[in-house]
Amino acid sequence: MATEKGFIREVFYCGITAEENELIKDAMRAYNLSALRSISSIVAALMLLLFIASFVFDDIRDYHMQYLGTFISCAVVACLSHLVKPEKLKDLILPLIILMVTTILCFGIVLGVKDNPEDASTIFIAMLIVAPLPFNIYPIYTGILELFSCIAFIAIESMVKTPEVFFTDSLNAICFTVGGVILGWLQLKSRLRGLVSTATMEHMSVTDTLTGLKNRRAFEDCLLALSKDPAAWNDITLVSIDLNGLKTVNDTKMHEAGDELLKGAAYCITTAFSNRASVFRVGGDEFAVISLESKDLVAKDLDVLSALVKRWHGEKASVLSMAVGAKSLSDVPSGSLDDLRREADHAMYAEKARFYCESGRDRRQR
Repeated sequence: MATEKGFIREVFYCGITAEENELIKDAMRAYNLSALRSISSIVAALMLLLFIASFVFDDIRDYHMQYLGTFISCAVVACLSHLVKPEKLKDLILPLIILMVTTILCFGIVLGVKDNPEDASTIFIAMLIVAPLPFNIYPIYTGILELFSCIAFIAIESMVKTPEVFFTDSLNAICFTVGGVILGWLQLKSRLRGLVSTATMEHMSVTDTLTGLKNRRAFEDCLLALSKDPAAWNDITLVSIDLNGLKTVNDTKMHEAGDELLKGAAYCITTAFSNRASVFRVGGDEFAVISLESKDLVAKDLDVLSALVKRWHGEKASVLSMAVGAKSLSDVPSGSLDDLRREADHAMYAEKARFYCESGRDRRQR
């Protein structure tokens, strides 16, 4: 069974895991869109030059319609690729592939070779096989696209070519398809491993290893991004959280119990906000939550958090307690994110002072 899983992983994901594939999907789409822009633009420029040259040089005069057809098809794809935003590419991958193959078929093969039934069409075979490659995410799907392109090409060739040329083109198309699948798989495998390595390093740089939450660097980056694009949100609520008594637990029950408290706190916070907010561990026992939801919804999430904290019970640490301070930007007169952070911290420290006052403990003592 392990061998089968290894074979499936190798074929579908080029040796990386499904989790790693999910991690780099956005990077893959952005890379593919950039590759599509470059390839289609370069080929369109080359075909335009050849089309112009075909009126000057007798050796390529008979191919000016082929060059024109390929130029038009690549120019259409290049223009559309510049209009597509990377974040929208996910929903447009299939339509773009269909459009790309269709334009190459219509402009390249039908217009380019119907007047030359005795000429081979190697350039269009190559174009059809290469066309789906910039969309590589899963090699098996790319292989299916190349197979479809090959079948479509052979079907149209059978209608416009002489039998001898049709046989030659069909054989070339099959060779291009097999070679394209193998080379595409090898190229994709190398690209995927590079993207996984980069994405893993980036993920580790913004992730807290103990809790799995985003770290302080990610928190600062998030606030910076929000400050640069204030039109993207209506209101921001910042929740500042600090665990009560973590030092006492570390001193009396060892750090394993303290780690259990931190993991328990991370679980309660992420569960309470139900992926509707960004949760960070910004310090040793400090957490922060950034929410763009309404204040009423955040208040309900805080009630859920309070209930979860009261019910939480660990194996090494039996009680979880935290001081929570929440402020919304709409309640901050200056409208500054820096002032919002200070207000949320002040509310949290006031809650923490009340806890120690009511519990009769001096937090400065062990």
